[in-house]
Parts: sequence; C-alpha cells; structure tokens
Amino acid sequence: MVTQGVGHLLITGWLSRKHFGGWLAGSAWPHAGGLSDMNPAVGAFWLTFGSFAVPQLLLGGLVIGLGRAGRPVPAYVGWGLAAWGVACSALFEPSPFITVLVPAVMLLRANAGGRAAVERRPARPAGLLRRR
Repeated sequence: MVTQGVGHLLITGWLSRKHFGGWLAGSAWPHAGGLSDMNPAVGAFWLTFGSFAVPQLLLGGLVIGLGRAGRPVPAYVGWGLAAWGVACSALFEPSPFITVLVPAVMLLRANAGGRAAVERRPARPAGLLRRR
C-alpha cells in the first residue's frame, strides 16, 4: 500500500506538474460549473493529491506499524479495500484499481494467519515488563 501510494503520487504528480502553480493561485477552487464541469487543473488535483493515494500511504504505514508491534490488522480493512478496488474497477476501466486486490488479499491472509498464531501462542504474564 505504501508502494502504491508513493507510486501513484509520483506518477500522477509528474503528469500534473504543469498545474502546480495554478493550484497555488486558486485554479483548483470551485467555479461556476461545479464538479460536473471540471477544468483540467481541478481534474489533475483529484488525480493526484485529492485521490486515495495519501490515505493509502498512511494506511500502509499503519499496517507496517501494527505488524512490527505484533498486532493484527482487522479483517474489515482487507475486505473494504477489496470491495473498493472491485467496484472502482467495474466503473472505471482501464485503470489500475484492480491492483488494490494485492494488498487486500495480503491483509486478509495475514489476518487469518495472525488469528491462528494468536490461538496457538501460550499466554504471557500480564504487565509491562516481561519476565525472562
């Protein structure tokens, strides 16, 4: 997810670079036509920084942090990503939305494996410090 988020921002940022100055000047602000009549600067904004790339990057960082702490990611995160990827793929093709199934399946497999590992793990003493 981190790779997808960073890759999306880099690629779409490069493709939208001519609009950066306009965004700072207010070209991405709403105009008379509203969202149904977007100008290219607004479309480029929603393709880059307004897309799901930043939240996906942050979610990937959270998953990494939880994994390092030995805590499982809830299964609904994987299922939600999978449903979102399939729905977006059905509505907007050709697009790379289908690639979101890779981290979704990985999260679901890790959740199932983590649950099994927790069930097999012997109980540890309570408290902040572990006894050795």
